[in-house]
Amino acid sequence: MLTVLLVDDDAEFTDVACTIIEFLGHQVLTASTLAE
Repeated sequence: MLTVLLVDDDAEFTDVACTIIEFLGHQVLTASTLAE
């Protein structure tokens, strides 16, 4: 299992991408800005 950091300001894209990445068996950490 990998841990993925996804930084994107588009909440809808982030939700879809997280769903796909988690379905593939990986852990996802998210942030909407680089400051986070």
